[in-house]
Order: sequence, then C-alpha cells, then structure tokens
Amino acid sequence: MLYELITYNDEDKTEEGLPSTHILKHFHKEFTEDRDEETKSHKKYRYDVCLLYGKDDENKAQFIRHTLMAKQDKPRIAEACPDQVSIAEVTEQVKDSKWVVLLLSKNQKWFEFWIVELLCSGVETGEFESQDICVLPLLYNVEPESIPSFIRWLTYIEAKQGEDFVERIYEIIKGQRVALRTQSPVGNVHEGLVWGFVVNYLRSCFTRIKEKLHQLGVKTSDRQNHYHTGLLELVPQNCEVPARMDIITDQYKIENMGRIEATKKQQQQKVVRVFACNFYKLTKKDGNCYYFAGEFATPIRTLHGMGASVICGLTADKMKKEVINFTDKLERIMKKEHDGQNCAIIRVNGENQNLVDEVIKEIHENEFWQKSQQ
Repeated sequence: MLYELITYNDEDKTEEGLPSTHILKHFHKEFTEDRDEETKSHKKYRYDVCLLYGKDDENKAQFIRHTLMAKQDKPRIAEACPDQVSIAEVTEQVKDSKWVVLLLSKNQKWFEFWIVELLCSGVETGEFESQDICVLPLLYNVEPESIPSFIRWLTYIEAKQGEDFVERIYEIIKGQRVALRTQSPVGNVHEGLVWGFVVNYLRSCFTRIKEKLHQLGVKTSDRQNHYHTGLLELVPQNCEVPARMDIITDQYKIENMGRIEATKKQQQQKVVRVFACNFYKLTKKDGNCYYFAGEFATPIRTLHGMGASVICGLTADKMKKEVINFTDKLERIMKKEHDGQNCAIIRVNGENQNLVDEVIKEIHENEFWQKSQQ
C-alpha cells in the first residue's frame, strides 16, 4: 500500500483534534497486528547475530561474544570490524546474519558512509532476499540521539553498568521479535508536534479578549481588573494534563467564563478559520481579578500517550526531555509571532499554586507590554 487516508475532526479541542493522535493510533494498530504466517520470510541464516563494531571497541565485542557463547543454546555469531577487514567481508557477514548488533560508543570513526548504505538498504528496502535486516544498536555511554536516523525506530539497548544487557541481546536474537516492537525508541517527537500545533492551530487562534470582556461587563479601567491580550498555552512539564482548569481554594479561584467562539477572519486576501478557546477568571482573596483565554497544550497528551504505550516505548526520561524540547521550540516560534503577545507559553509543574503564580506573572508582563504600545 502506497498510502492510507486518515480522517479526523481538527476542530475538536481535545487530543482527538490532533493529527499526531490519529497517526499514533494507526502506528499502534499496524504494529500490534499479528503477522500472516504465510507472508513471513523463510530465509535460512548462517548466523544468528553479527557483532558490528570499531577497532577501539574490540574488547566490548569480545565480552559480548564470550557471554553469549556461554549460553546453553549457543547462538551462531559472526563478527565484522570495518576498520580491520574488507568491505566485501563486512557485507557478507551482515547479509548472512538474522540480527546485527551495532556497537555505538564515542569511538565512531569507523562508521563510514558505505556502512550506512549497507544497513540502510536492508532496513528500508528489504534488499536481502525480501528479509528486512534487524539492527540492534548497543549504546556505550552515548545518548539515543546518536543512533543513525534510518534505524532510530528499531530497538536499542543501553550497556549500563550493573545491568545484564547481554541477556537482553540474547532474548532478542533468539526470536523475540514481538517483544522488540515494545521497545521501539522514538526520536525528536517534539519537532512534528510543535510545527503541527503552530501551523494548524495557534496561527489561527486570534483571541478577541476585549470583545469578551465587554460582553461580560468587565470594566478594564478598574485597577483590580487585569487581562491578557493573547492566548495562554500552559505546558505541564510533568506531562500530566488535567481535565479542567477550574480551581477553587481559600486563597483564589479560577472560573470558566464561557468560550470565545470560533469565527472567520480575513487574512492575506483569504478567509481563514479562527478556533474557539475557553475564557477564565482568576479571583484572588484580595479582590484582584485576572481574565485570560487559556488551555493546556494538547500535544502534551500525545507525548503522555506515547509514554504509556507499550508499542512506542517512550521512556520516562525521554518523555521529559521531549516536553522540555517541545516547550523551548514552541516559545522560540511564538516569540516571533506578534512579539509573542498573540500567544504566551507558560511552563507549569502540576501544582495549582504554581499555575496561578505563573498565570498572574504573565498577565502582569502583558499589561506592561500593553502600556508600552500606547
């Protein structure tokens, strides 16, 4: 199949309105369906695994080899050291192996273009007699980001001190192909989420704050009334997105004052949709009121879902990094949009008091900006 059509309602304000949510569901479906036994390749391999490494990592490779050979069911092992043997020999060893354990460390001078091409041909085209080559990166003191992009979506193992990582290698090469998919690491997820969020939503979310304040009968001249001119996007750094923003305590309360409804706007000689958003009133015990259009950034729900998914395998640490990268990237983009006043990105840590403090701080900064424009 060359393509598949995925349809969804992009005006839905939940994660169901995000293209990434439906892509993730499709990915989950595709990779959990049982393979048709009749379509499986029956190629016979000379080796169970090929250890592919550089000269500086020879001791590590020998340790893996000896540990695997000590197993009762001894796997058939090939070795290929590109900076010590010929291209033809490396190619032959790789093609004759069901798995390739790719040792990646800070010593990667041996990783030349022809190796990339060799591995890529198996991964992307299944050139080796219609059988996809299975590459298993083994990381020694390097980040997952160092894995070449064309194999990023396959399993990797970190050779952490005190962990029997060779046992994990053994489990995989002995045929645990379904288990492999449960470990699939993802890379740079935030890039797609950020740009999709900005282009498909934030650039078309022009809030009409003053109009809403007028409808509610709020006197903007009253010194106890404060408001933000743009949309506040709250990004929970712990990846937990509450279902509601309404909060009531002894010190303050946040009330949902209704919605700024969707409309249409003339922009650059064409009519574009303007999305709806919720409008809130934050009241402090001292009588000060803060009005703002706000919401939790829905792409964070997608990251949380990928972290919970046994298919995507986004680890807790990786998820936190992706949230930080998402927030940083979103801030940089939106600061270029209308001096950053059309949309403000607010980092919150999951605590109500922190949320209130950050919202009030942002509204005060926006008020200062408003005065500078007069």
